[in-house]
Amino acid sequence: MTAENENDLAVLQSLLNQPLSRSHILMVSDLVAQRPQLLNHALALVQSTKKHEAMTASWLLSHLYDRHPMMLYKLEPQLVEMVLSTTSDSVRRNLLRIIAGYPIADAKAGILFDACLQWMVSEKFAIAVRANVMMLLFRICC
Repeated sequence: MTAENENDLAVLQSLLNQPLSRSHILMVSDLVAQRPQLLNHALALVQSTKKHEAMTASWLLSHLYDRHPMMLYKLEPQLVEMVLSTTSDSVRRNLLRIIAGYPIADAKAGILFDACLQWMVSEKFAIAVRANVMMLLFRICC
């Protein structure tokens, strides 16, 4: 990793470790939109083993999707892989909401459908996750 990449990652981590508010996360999402190289760092943080880092980075992606949806469009396969591998309900909720807004690749539709069906019927997953799963299952079925 180059010094510039390390600096970008440190800046993003610092911003995401500050007390978060809606206005703050919107400012960070606009920064990522202006500096697209930060997007790869945000994606890496979503996969972090540190729960807070992963949750705030997924929240950032959720707001980035709301404000600049085309930035994440080509990343849909990667987002599907992340949602299938995460153990965090917060991360899963945010990623499912993003994925539901894009066309689902046929190659991943079956795997995603099976996982979503399991998450929907299981009481161990948060209601928000199960609600997003219902929306995604509907889209896959259509």
